[in-house]
Amino acid sequence: CDIAVSSARDADFSVFTVVERDEFGLCRVVKIEKYKGMSLDKQFQRIKELNAKFKFKKIIPEQTGLGEGLVQSLMKDSETMHCTEPYKSSHVSKEKIIGNLISVLRDHELTLPKNDDLIQELLDFQANVKLEGNLIGKTTYGSVSKHDDMVISLALASMYVKKPVYPSIAPLTSGMRVIRV
Repeated sequence: CDIAVSSARDADFSVFTVVERDEFGLCRVVKIEKYKGMSLDKQFQRIKELNAKFKFKKIIPEQTGLGEGLVQSLMKDSETMHCTEPYKSSHVSKEKIIGNLISVLRDHELTLPKNDDLIQELLDFQANVKLEGNLIGKTTYGSVSKHDDMVISLALASMYVKKPVYPSIAPLTSGMRVIRV
């Protein structure tokens, strides 16, 4: 969850992204919701509704100053406390989740929905590398079009997407044999 509250014209959005792994180990985004100006109480209720529907194994809210109250509510609630893992956002942690998202998308480990806003944010998202003399310095990530809320929510939801291990299959004269890895 990428959390925001303001309803100002250029304010961030709150975004809830649900990733599901099917019986074959394949992952896909099954729901992505974007809201502007939703109160923290309503966000808490919406997360609880989504949890009731999808039975989350993990809820990963971004833990920022603004979202701290929501994180605390999720961690105290009997329905969400067992699966809430707050994500403390920093330059280093953001670099890790974006790197993971790039890897997951590059390796086709996650199927995205047909969502024009999400695709546009992904296309607008970029890394800015600051050069310090002959050395590469700090890398920052952001959007050329201001909003990266869907990208950050997707990156958070992708933290636990891992490529499934498939058994090797060796042909035999009498048919096929599955060798467990």
